[in-house]
Amino acid sequence: MKRILYETVRAAQRASDHTGMAFLRRLVQELLIVSPFLLLLSIAVGTRTHVDTFEPVAYPAWMQSRIRAYIDPVSQVEAIVEQGQPHVQPEATRETAFLWLKEFDEGKLRELPSMHSDDSMREGVKNQILQAADALCKGLGQMGRNALRGGNAKRASADVLLAIELAQRLKYNDLYSVGMMSQRQRNLLEILANAAPGLDAEAKRAARSRLVAVMESNQSLAPIVVRARQHWAASQVSGGKVALSIEDVGRLVSNEGWASNQPVQQQVEQRLNRMLFASRASDLPEYVSETGYAGTMEQATARTMRDLIEMLK
Repeated sequence: MKRILYETVRAAQRASDHTGMAFLRRLVQELLIVSPFLLLLSIAVGTRTHVDTFEPVAYPAWMQSRIRAYIDPVSQVEAIVEQGQPHVQPEATRETAFLWLKEFDEGKLRELPSMHSDDSMREGVKNQILQAADALCKGLGQMGRNALRGGNAKRASADVLLAIELAQRLKYNDLYSVGMMSQRQRNLLEILANAAPGLDAEAKRAARSRLVAVMESNQSLAPIVVRARQHWAASQVSGGKVALSIEDVGRLVSNEGWASNQPVQQQVEQRLNRMLFASRASDLPEYVSETGYAGTMEQATARTMRDLIEMLK
């Protein structure tokens, strides 16, 4: 009797084990089938319920107002670009460029200084504004080349001068815009230099007067560099980074420094170059390399402009 009872219990246990293993196998198989859907569901729920802890630095009201003022001018440039390159629509391009200058003169369009270390004319809505202005300048430059090829030096001069003046208005926002717009101006000055021999005396005087006005509106880069340096310093949580001294910044970017104290200027440039070559890219603040580029391009453009002013006498 005990033997029968023992066998009966063992059989029940084996059946139970078999049933349990079968259940576990079915459960694993079902989980394998539905797991991709569970993953997608968890991602969807997480996406809907996740609260991003990153909050971008918002522009203050006065900066938002300045940016909004560019909406219509930028839209006009984009409308031209949608129809083709600006240089194939000369009348619309000139009209839009004159509009930009008019709104600058009236104070509707104003400079857009950087507000923090990640705020730059290099990207975002500010870059959209800068690229729109540069598209106009580039289009006017190509129109100048086309006019010069057609033997119309006066038309070429007028278009190129318009572009140089517009680039000047967008130049002093930050270090990136200084470098970019200075390089654009230098390219435009080359076209104007080629047109100069074909200008009569009156056209030369007019071109010279406009270039002198541009030169007189040049600004020292020192405040822009100091602002960039302050933004960089505020963004750092630890020291040990390479930085230019305020004194070196002033000497490096001061327009007067080039003419009045060339040896000191060269010493500062040598220190900057040593920093650039000795430092790893990860250790070098971006504003230092941008300072070198902006200062180099701005001063090279100023020298070219001075030479051209002499040529137009």
